[in-house]
Amino acid sequence: MQTGNHSFSFSLTSHNPGWENGFRFGKQANERLFAIVNPAEFKNAYLPEHYSFFKVNADNVIVSAIKKSEDDDAVVVRMYDILGKGADIDFELTFNPEKSTHCSLIENSGTNIQSSENIVPVKLGAYSIETFKFVPQNL
Repeated sequence: MQTGNHSFSFSLTSHNPGWENGFRFGKQANERLFAIVNPAEFKNAYLPEHYSFFKVNADNVIVSAIKKSEDDDAVVVRMYDILGKGADIDFELTFNPEKSTHCSLIENSGTNIQSSENIVPVKLGAYSIETFKFVPQNL
């Protein structure tokens, strides 16, 4: 037996048969919510509280990572198709990217993606894991 403090949490729910009907609840139950009390106000903030940083218009696509690029100030977003359907989606950002790139998992440069302002068309294959880099304007 290992010494130390070991804690566990679990949740129970019901849903229609099939993992496809319950995977979202399972992921949500594993992601803890953090309460922020009395946050500092930013008078010049351009993003209203009710907006999302990113939007995906497909139920079978999960955004699994959002981070700063290892090599520059680009935003790296990793997403995958969980249902094996593949998807042609419109990935919506809160900024207009100067450059959008479909790159490798280790963020090596890839193919440029033409976007329309803050909407970037993205193609995911069945069960694929894809990585994209977005360079914000004015960097």
